[in-house]
Amino acid sequence: MPPSDWVTVRQLPAGEVHSCRLESCEEQQLRVTVPPDAKAGEFVSGAPVEVKGEGILYLGVVLGRQESVMLVAIEHAVDRAALAALQEVWRSSSRE
Repeated sequence: MPPSDWVTVRQLPAGEVHSCRLESCEEQQLRVTVPPDAKAGEFVSGAPVEVKGEGILYLGVVLGRQESVMLVAIEHAVDRAALAALQEVWRSSSRE
């Protein structure tokens, strides 16, 4: 995913969804600009997060946050098109 794309970010398991800007994706880290309306208690170091872009879903852990900039260690990256295909297979097999 190219830098400066818009993504949604939420703290897992059931955090509020925030529209954020993906500033960079280098090696196994994301740098994300978090909106000012994100609560101070959200996205603290060690918190699990989901970062969802147009074509990819990242699952990771917050490494740190300074004001509006958050660093996320990527634990898993899933191609959303491949995920949708798997979900369709699961749905069709459960109907049989």
